[in-house]
Amino acid sequence: MRILMAMVIALVSSIAASQTDIDYDSFFQQDTQARLKAFNAISPENRASLVRAHLERWVAANRERLTPEQLAFTEDSLAAVHPDAYRETTRDAYRPQLKALEERGFRLLSYEDMRALTIFGDYVPRK
Repeated sequence: MRILMAMVIALVSSIAASQTDIDYDSFFQQDTQARLKAFNAISPENRASLVRAHLERWVAANRERLTPEQLAFTEDSLAAVHPDAYRETTRDAYRPQLKALEERGFRLLSYEDMRALTIFGDYVPRK
């Protein structure tokens, strides 16, 4: 029993250790494959933080060309970014809302802009 408990503790510790936080600049200056690997290894809080920072920076860089409807979409998208949307046990509850936002986004923005808003988008320096 002690051996089993020690193995469980070691496993949990190694999982927790693999979930080190990464900052926006370090994350988005990696190539796509490295981003995917890092995104899957970080905590739901860190995922939400990265997505929020990217959306905020993208909006700041593109605000002048965005319509009021597009800006409202980005504000609603920001409001929907929550760690629970990335948590395995709670993400299903967020899927309908996120799917509706995605559909709305594709009606309002180009494919390139929608892609730019994801972790596949380009790094956006702080303005």
